[in-house]
Amino acid sequence: MLEGLGPAIATAARVAEKGKDLQKATQGLESYFVHELLRAMRRTTKQPTSGASGMYTDMMDDSLAQKAAETGQFGIAKLLEKQLLKAYVAQKGNV
Repeated sequence: MLEGLGPAIATAARVAEKGKDLQKATQGLESYFVHELLRAMRRTTKQPTSGASGMYTDMMDDSLAQKAAETGQFGIAKLLEKQLLKAYVAQKGNV
């Protein structure tokens, strides 16, 4: 009954390894997306975005975007990770 599980276990181990890297990558992408979203939103206001004030605001937005990605507030990273892992497993199954 358990004889055919060898390849499945090996695939699961590879997916787990890729999953860790993939999680970091998708969180980075979500962070970048949220940061760009915040930047675009700030451009619609009349607040100054140059000089020290602009640099501080950009740093604050970057930090906020990183925290949002780490905590999964938007869910973008989780959706991407799920889709990419599914594609990876499908590809490895066809090899």
